Amino acid sequence: MGDGGIHKGHRQRLRQKYKNSGLDSMPEHEILELLLFYAIPQSNTNNTAHRLLARFGTLANVFEASIESLMQVEGVGEVAACLISMQSDLCRQYFKSKQNIVNETLSAENMGKIVCAMFYGVTVEQFHIICLGSGNRILAAEMLSQGSKSSAPVYTREIISRALNLGASRVLLAHNHPNGVLTPSQEDRDVTAMICRALAYIDVELYDHIIVAHNQYCSMRHDFHVDFKKLKNKDY
Repeated sequence: MGDGGIHKGHRQRLRQKYKNSGLDSMPEHEILELLLFYAIPQSNTNNTAHRLLARFGTLANVFEASIESLMQVEGVGEVAACLISMQSDLCRQYFKSKQNIVNETLSAENMGKIVCAMFYGVTVEQFHIICLGSGNRILAAEMLSQGSKSSAPVYTREIISRALNLGASRVLLAHNHPNGVLTPSQEDRDVTAMICRALAYIDVELYDHIIVAHNQYCSMRHDFHVDFKKLKNKDY
């Protein structure tokens, strides 16, 4: 069914509303409608937008849903599901590009903003490293692994390799907790100690390990008072 009857001209009116006032003036179901126009060219997308919000609750939850779960909603095919799922990834890439952190100096003031942007909209656990040069200049920021909602593999050999290849003097570790718990687990502490000692063998300092949950973060150095200089010499 097309946009006939009461829906005639609806798409153009919604596009015009966006052009005039932007997304801030639009309720969540209209934002979804507008997005779905580009994946569903003929059918009325209003009902589909409402079904998505009824299923997932909020626009953020819709964007963070898996492609498979999105396709379980009536009216959402593979093309629409991919387009919806892409939104949080696009936002994350936008923030990373906007920051352009390579050659920026990492500091206590900007560390949280930089690290939280890496995990924007991520619903599974990921493990990242930031390699630092002299004066805490950022040489590279990379995702090393991605796992499930509760864990991500850690490859010490890759961390060592990246640090050596980039000539890093320090390394910052970062991973997220999709469950929202902003506290390092015992496994987090054990992995941190292992990596700290491995880096010490190549004369690279472990600067900190940051944990991100729901766009908030904690520092194992500052919030949990981990002494990395002592950590490399004994069990923690």
